[in-house]
Amino acid sequence: MSGDLKVSRLAGQAMAQAMYPYTFGIVSNDHGMEGKGLGTGVGVVWRGTYLIATAKHVVKDTASQRIYYLLPQNTLRIEESSASVAWTQVSWQPRCTLENPRILHGDRDIAVILLPEQQEPAAKNHFYKLEESQASPAVGTNVGYMGYPVASAQPLGKNYGAMPSYAFGHICVANCKYDTRQEFAVRYEPGDDLDPHGFSGSGIWYSRSTGNIWSPQVSLAGLVSNYYRRSQVLISCRIEILTGFLAANL
Repeated sequence: MSGDLKVSRLAGQAMAQAMYPYTFGIVSNDHGMEGKGLGTGVGVVWRGTYLIATAKHVVKDTASQRIYYLLPQNTLRIEESSASVAWTQVSWQPRCTLENPRILHGDRDIAVILLPEQQEPAAKNHFYKLEESQASPAVGTNVGYMGYPVASAQPLGKNYGAMPSYAFGHICVANCKYDTRQEFAVRYEPGDDLDPHGFSGSGIWYSRSTGNIWSPQVSLAGLVSNYYRRSQVLISCRIEILTGFLAANL
């Protein structure tokens, strides 16, 4: 492996570790079947309110008491590939429920699941502090995304075990239908090798590292809402739309 390739790989792993603490799995209904749908959410704290932000279509067809959550841990175990994972040695974490969750959504493909204040110091590490002044980066910016694609789920008895996947691309101008005032497109590099179903609600992140030494200072740019297979792009709701929604509703 060349030096540049190794540095790029290590930087990607560092970004993945930085994205992971804020990445929640969301288990919902799929065609009426309880617990068979997968999506993703991002833990956010907004003006002191803790919430999970996601795409509305991930949760809108499931009763709130039937939605389950996969909580992030402090660190992400990164394998060379799914084939290298020793599944018999994996410690599976059970899915969790929320008591009487309050879910808000509007006309756009955005939903937020309101949570009680997180009292434990460790729990607060899983909620990204979102500022009203944040703005989506320009075309050409390299970004990362992490979520729970259905394609990476593994059978586990009558149910399944889900594990997060991540990838990187860049913000681009795509030849497909989307509103550039409210959305941006990200090149989906895995292509047909990894079906993106389940990435909906994933955060789009970029690094705002400054100085001579690079570090993954992640900043939230938006939330994945759609995928165009022919154009090989993910469509993301801009972060300004999310903050506007929160300012209007909270």
